[in-house]
Amino acid sequence: MARQNRQAPSPFLYIRARRPAARSRHEGTRKPKKEGAGKNIAQILSAEIAHWESKHASANIQAAKRLIAAAGSEKPQRLTAGEILEAVHKCEEKTLAHSTKAAYLQALRQILLWLWEFHAAPRYDRLVPHLTPARARNITATHGQLEAIIAAAKPSLQLWIHLCSDMAMRAGTAIKISGAHYDPEQNTIAFVTKGRATQILPVTEQIAAIIKPLDHASPVPYVWQIRANEGDKGRPATQYGPEPLRTAFRKALKEAGVTKRIVPHDLRRTAARNLYLLTKDLRLVQALLGHSDLATTVRYMEQDLAEIHLHQLETIKKPFIAWRKEKSA
Repeated sequence: MARQNRQAPSPFLYIRARRPAARSRHEGTRKPKKEGAGKNIAQILSAEIAHWESKHASANIQAAKRLIAAAGSEKPQRLTAGEILEAVHKCEEKTLAHSTKAAYLQALRQILLWLWEFHAAPRYDRLVPHLTPARARNITATHGQLEAIIAAAKPSLQLWIHLCSDMAMRAGTAIKISGAHYDPEQNTIAFVTKGRATQILPVTEQIAAIIKPLDHASPVPYVWQIRANEGDKGRPATQYGPEPLRTAFRKALKEAGVTKRIVPHDLRRTAARNLYLLTKDLRLVQALLGHSDLATTVRYMEQDLAEIHLHQLETIKKPFIAWRKEKSA
């Protein structure tokens, strides 16, 4: 039987929005833009850094600074492969975390591609390696371990632990929580996340009991108000970093007899895992963690994703089977 002629698909389904070519594909055939002509790498990127600072694009800023350190005095047209490799080496410093290196290298590739498109630089973005993403840390604390650590901790450390484990705050954020963040009428704490978004969470009973007698009008963070009462006096609260609390946390681990290598950020992951195990709702976990991208939340929870069972697969097929029987009838 002859096959029926199919109607050609609408071309509008296959149109992709493309940015107009900024320069010819033949490298070196387009002159740099007028506003960038005659400037060196340092002058061009310094203006961009000021823009990135307003956008809080830290990876772009750090990658640009490393490129300036390697080839700041050169004009874009005179960039060499050796200078790019030097910038790559600076982005792969041993002291940097794997994820930080990957972010810096990605930003460096974007900057080099931009210099090629708009400032007639050679096409060197291909020289920047791609790092495979590091596997997310999956260490969490059990309820028993958490209770033992809290029992061995001083009140200031207890508040810090509760903020991290009850409200899934980052350790650095929990240290800075003060009366300016607390709304006693609504019993909520509002704070700015790593992605510069404002997050509002209800306060748990344990946290409310600890902060109730504190001075909510003081700009001093709650944790440091308590540490002052514990005899930790000597420096203004603004000069305190997380290290004193990290040291106290390690001491509490030892006194609690917890041999598992738990760090404060693992408490945030513990809160996310416990919420997911109770609700099986990744979107709810995403809201708790304040992630703008669900993929980031999935990396947190990849070791706890639910197992797929046979009856679930059979359920998926049922609507299609019913539809197919209706068509064949």
